[in-house]
Amino acid sequence: MSSVAPPNPTNQLIDQSADSEKQHSSTLLATALAVNEYEPKMFKQATSCTDAPRWITAMQTELKLMKKQNVWTIVPILSNRNIVDCKWVYKIKKDSAGQITRYKARLVAKGFSQQLGTDFDELFSPVVRYDSLRLLTALSISLSWKRPNQLDIKGTFFYGSLNEEIYMRLPLG
Repeated sequence: MSSVAPPNPTNQLIDQSADSEKQHSSTLLATALAVNEYEPKMFKQATSCTDAPRWITAMQTELKLMKKQNVWTIVPILSNRNIVDCKWVYKIKKDSAGQITRYKARLVAKGFSQQLGTDFDELFSPVVRYDSLRLLTALSISLSWKRPNQLDIKGTFFYGSLNEEIYMRLPLG
């Protein structure tokens, strides 16, 4: 008969302790990385955090793109019109290795404040133009590009047209 030694509780405690320390270290590292990759929720947070210059640059880039596309015209506030509020949305973009590639700010309308019949008559979901998708697919095949995991398109919704006049409050900043 072979004899099997009973488990040594001391060794188990040491192993569990080592595992616990590894988990604690990885949690601390993840927390430290998360602090460095702070995505603000509000304009005031974006302009007062340590990465404020990057967020301000991202907002300026978004506004320049909107200006270039003639997205809006600044007009006096009219009392008989519904004014849609807006807000900034902030996102840190990373590459496939998890490295930060850029800070992105998007100005979005708070659409829930729009009124059916006044600000819009129908709902729709914007989609990619098939010509654009065909071109991208043809290029990727002919140039043997690696299949992308994600796409980040600047000014996604700037190319549509509206029949209605929408009045939106100026963004902060």
